[in-house]
Amino acid sequence: MVSNRNPNPTGGRRWRVQAPRDRYPQDREPQPTPAPAAGAGLARAAGAVFIVNLASRALGFVRDMVIASAYGATPATDAFMVAYTLPYLLQSVLGMAFITVMVPVVTASLAQDREQEAWYLASGIFNRVALLLVAVTAAGIAFTPQLISLMAPGFAPGQAALAGELTRIMFPSLVLVGLGMLLTGILNACRVFALPAAAPAAANLLVILAVVLAGRRFWIHSLAWGTLLGFVAFFLIQWPALRRLGFRYVFTWAGDRPEVGRVVASLLPVALATSINQIYLAINRALASGLDPGRITALDLANRVLNLPIGIVAAAIATVIFPVMASQAAAGRKEELARASSAGLGLVFFLSLPVTVGMMVLASPLIQLLFGRGAFGAGATALTATALLYFALGLPALAAKMLITRTYYALGRYRVPLATGLASVAVDIGLSWWWLPILGHGGLALANSVAATFDLALLLWLVRRYLPTTSYGPVLFSLTQTIVASLVMGVLVGRLVQSFPPPAGSLALLLWVAAAALLGAAIFLLSARILRVPEISLLTRSFFSRPKG
Repeated sequence: MVSNRNPNPTGGRRWRVQAPRDRYPQDREPQPTPAPAAGAGLARAAGAVFIVNLASRALGFVRDMVIASAYGATPATDAFMVAYTLPYLLQSVLGMAFITVMVPVVTASLAQDREQEAWYLASGIFNRVALLLVAVTAAGIAFTPQLISLMAPGFAPGQAALAGELTRIMFPSLVLVGLGMLLTGILNACRVFALPAAAPAAANLLVILAVVLAGRRFWIHSLAWGTLLGFVAFFLIQWPALRRLGFRYVFTWAGDRPEVGRVVASLLPVALATSINQIYLAINRALASGLDPGRITALDLANRVLNLPIGIVAAAIATVIFPVMASQAAAGRKEELARASSAGLGLVFFLSLPVTVGMMVLASPLIQLLFGRGAFGAGATALTATALLYFALGLPALAAKMLITRTYYALGRYRVPLATGLASVAVDIGLSWWWLPILGHGGLALANSVAATFDLALLLWLVRRYLPTTSYGPVLFSLTQTIVASLVMGVLVGRLVQSFPPPAGSLALLLWVAAAALLGAAIFLLSARILRVPEISLLTRSFFSRPKG
C-alpha cells in the first residue's frame, strides 16, 4: 500500500517500485532513435495502434448504423445530437488535453525511476479534476434550459424540452469521460496504447444493446441511458491495467508539487486549442437549427464518417510520434525534431489525400451503405452525402493539424495552436454566414474545411520561429506526387462508378463499395510507386521487414 505522504526524491527515503517497462510489450512504442532511422519503426508502431483504432471505430459505426436505423434523421435525433454535444466535446477536447499535458509529467518521473512519485502526482491531478468535473456537472444540470437555448436556438419548444431531458440524463457522463481519459493519459505515459484505444468499444457495445433491447419501449431515452452506461464501462475497464502496472491511488491534492501546477497551467490552452474542431461543429448546429429538420443529424453523421480516418490513421501516427518529439525537444535536439515532424506530415498527407478523393467520389454509396436502412431514407442519405462531400475537402488539413500541434506541444508552445485556432474560428463564422444561404448545410461543412486549412497554413508558417531548420521542400515534393496519384485514382474510380452504378441491397452494396475501395487503393499505390513517392518505401520497410532486436 502506498503511503499518503509526499515522496521526496531529493532527500529521505527514496521511493522505488519495480518499473513496469516489460509489461504489455505489444502496446509499447519503440524507443526513440534519431530520424530518419526511426521512421520504419515508428510507422510499424503506428500500424499496431491503427489496427486497434480500426476495430474500435468499426464498432462505433455499427453503433451509428443501429441508431440511424432505429431513429432516422428526425427532430428527436436532432435533440439527442444537441444533448450529446457536451459529453462528446469533453471526450474530444479535455480528454486529449489530459493526455497531452499528462504524458510528459508522468513519463519524466518514470524515466528517473520515481514510479511512486508518478502515481502520487497522477492521484493529485485525478482528485482535482474529479472535483472540477463534479462541479461542472452540477452546474450543467441546473442550467440545462439555458444551455439548450444557446446550442440550438432554432428548436421548437417541444424539441428543446426533449433535448433538456436527454441532457440531464447524459450530463453525469462528463465526470466519467473526463476521468476515463485521465486514466488513458496515465496508461499512455506507461507506453500502454492498445487497451485505452479499445476501451471505447465497450461503450459502443452498451449503446447498441440499449437501443436494440429498450429502444421500442423507451424510444430516444434508451439511447441516452445507454450512452451513460457506456461511459461507465469506459472508465472502469481501464482500472485493472493500471493496477497491474503498479498504480496505487492516493487521496491527495499534491498541492506542493510544481508538476501539478504546470499541468493545470497548460491544460486550459491545450483544451481550448483542441476544442477548435468542436467549435466548428457547435457553429454548424446553431446555424443549422434554423434549417429544415434533419440537417443537424446529417452534419453530425457526415462528420463522424470524416473522423474515421482521422481518428484511426492520423491519431495513430500522432500517438506514436509525440513521445519521440517530446524526448527530442527535452534533449535540445531540434534538428531531429524538425525532421521527425516533417516526416510525420509527409506520411499523414500520403495516407489522407487518397481517402479524401475516395470519400468525395463514393460519398453517396458510402452513406447509403452505412446508414441507409430503416427510418433513414433516401432524403437523409442525400443530405448526409452532401455534407460529407464538403467535409472531405478539409480531411488532409485536419489530419495534419493533429500532428503539427504536437510539435508545438513538444516544444512547450501551448498558446500558438490556440491563437491560430481562434483565428480560424473567425474565418469559419464569416464563411458560414456567407455560404449558408447559397449552399445550405453544405456551406457549413465547406466553411469548416476552409477554416481548418487556414489554421494548418498558419501553424506551418509559424513553426519555423521555433524550429529554424524546418524544411518543407521534401514534404511539398511528396505532397505534389501524392495529389497526382490521388487524382488519377479519383478519375478512374469515378468513371467506373458511372459505368457500374451502385446496386440495391445491403450485401450487394457492401461488395460494390469494398470492390471500389480496393480498386482505388490499388490504383493509388501503383501510381505512387510509378511516381516514386518516398512514403511508399517507408511503408514497405515498415511492414515487410523484420524488426531488429
